[in-house]
Amino acid sequence: MMLFGKLAFASGLFYLLCATAKPALVKSDRPIPFTGGIIYSKVSFPAHPIQPVLKSIDFNSDNIPVQYSRLKDSVNLDPVGLEDPMFMSAIFLSPVSGKSTFDKDRFLIETQSLSYRLVNLVENDTGKFMISPFNGNSENIEVVYDATSIKKIWEKYEINETEFTIQKTGETDVVADYPCKKMIFNFNGTSRQTLPTRLIGNIPWKVTVWYSEAFPPSINTQLPFYFNLPHGILKTQVVPKDVNDDDFKITPFILPLNYPAQATKITTGLMSIMANALQGM
Repeated sequence: MMLFGKLAFASGLFYLLCATAKPALVKSDRPIPFTGGIIYSKVSFPAHPIQPVLKSIDFNSDNIPVQYSRLKDSVNLDPVGLEDPMFMSAIFLSPVSGKSTFDKDRFLIETQSLSYRLVNLVENDTGKFMISPFNGNSENIEVVYDATSIKKIWEKYEINETEFTIQKTGETDVVADYPCKKMIFNFNGTSRQTLPTRLIGNIPWKVTVWYSEAFPPSINTQLPFYFNLPHGILKTQVVPKDVNDDDFKITPFILPLNYPAQATKITTGLMSIMANALQGM
């Protein structure tokens, strides 16, 4: 079972949408480097019939399972697209809405799926992770860990450039006042990388990357891929915003587990949450 990472999805397109503030420009009309702010993210499955349901859910509300059930019954979904249980499981368990707050010393990721809420705070090389399932048959899991240990198990798919056709387009876009360039990666080979803990096949068939020298590599915290591109980010709108201690506050933990000392108990708890979550599909 993957710990603290993001559940894989096969063909979803990851969007990051941010707050509004205009970055100052330095000489040569280039924006100053992005050093901190808040990122809002959404996951889209544009070719899947479930997309109208995901698009209509208000993830700021507390009744996400109720919304999902109501919308699923009201939208005329193509049954063919719903016949793949593994793909549907991945969609149901994937973080589909999120918020990331970070500065040069810390980051706080708050994400939601159709079945749980997740909070992950890393500060001074120490992490605090909590997952709260919507299904009442599972309990919250709270974990404290050191960042070094997590780096050893954080699963991302490394884009092997020999297996992709890379299209360096001439297309540019001003994303929240940051000029960005566009690249498209199309899979054209057989990957030899195997990550057995993933729910479904992990080959990304097409990935669109927008990148700018103004963005640091740390902005890729949420993304499920590694690129040989220091400033590469998926279709993203990012703006600097002054953040303070209040932006990094989370609910105090009561009885946290410790990773890696209690890794087995943590894994068992996460598997229970995921198994119970799928009952709501």
